[in-house]
Amino acid sequence: MIARDLRRRIEQGEFGPGIALPSEAELRWLYEASRNTVRQAFAELERESLVVSVQGKGRFVRHKTETS
Repeated sequence: MIARDLRRRIEQGEFGPGIALPSEAELRWLYEASRNTVRQAFAELERESLVVSVQGKGRFVRHKTETS
């Protein structure tokens, strides 16, 4: 559910390229979900190349030209 909602928001342009996504803590609170569930959602979006993780900074919407 979390990955689906974030994917939709990215595809609709609510979160554009380079924009930081909400933190794990924010998503846990918003969705009343466990840390593991939020991490699984982020991992799914990273596998789909929609999101990139920057250590110490957070997760960001990937620019279409970025590669893994």
